[in-house]
Amino acid sequence: MAKKGNNMKVKPIFVDITNNTSKWLQARKGSEFEDIFEDKCKELGFTRKLKDSIKDKYEQEFQTIKKLIHDNYDTKPISNILNHDKSMVDIFVWQPFGTQDYPDFMIFTKKYIIPVEIKYSSDTATSPMWNGNLPKANGIYVFGNNKKQDIVLFKGIDMLPNDERKKLIGFWDEVREKYQSHKQITKQEIKENKLKFEYGFDVYIRKTFQQNKQINEQATTDLFKNKNKQKLHKLLFDYLTKVDDEKA
Repeated sequence: MAKKGNNMKVKPIFVDITNNTSKWLQARKGSEFEDIFEDKCKELGFTRKLKDSIKDKYEQEFQTIKKLIHDNYDTKPISNILNHDKSMVDIFVWQPFGTQDYPDFMIFTKKYIIPVEIKYSSDTATSPMWNGNLPKANGIYVFGNNKKQDIVLFKGIDMLPNDERKKLIGFWDEVREKYQSHKQITKQEIKENKLKFEYGFDVYIRKTFQQNKQINEQATTDLFKNKNKQKLHKLLFDYLTKVDDEKA
């Protein structure tokens, strides 16, 4: 195990994923993969902290960090605004904002906070389930598949440029505005007895993103057969080298 105070580095975690892929793919489900990730963090010298212990001590700063982490467009690494407290350096937090919220891990170095999201499948999936979230521009993603015995690593901005991200998010902004207008108009029509909706029928809109070939027949939706897979890895490793080498 690396010793604390030796300027812990994040890149070796991901180097190990690529160098020892078979070990990581022994995980049968996402929770087991996350356990391996946690063990590797500890092996490299990072200490696990509970989110509540941070939130209770730094409630306002914790909310600021959450806002920065959830920013869709920022490509820069997130500054560790708590590094004045030595106990908040060289640590990691699992599920900092809850089980269903991004990211799965936050790693705190002396200068930065690195968000990591694990996407793991045991079926035939060739791309992650995104649900209501697009890959964050400065987020680090690990997509693995036990059945296919393969792993892809990437930074969000390298898979989804911000101009394309803006287009997708803008669509749902327009849908939300249209729904609010529909709701106000319909409420007024009920008030004026033009409509009844006695049994409460209404529209239900679920914000969801997915990867498919509907708007681009040439799109790469199988990330394991992606010709740019090694390029994505290199871009990520170059980014992590820079992050690890910068001094606070």
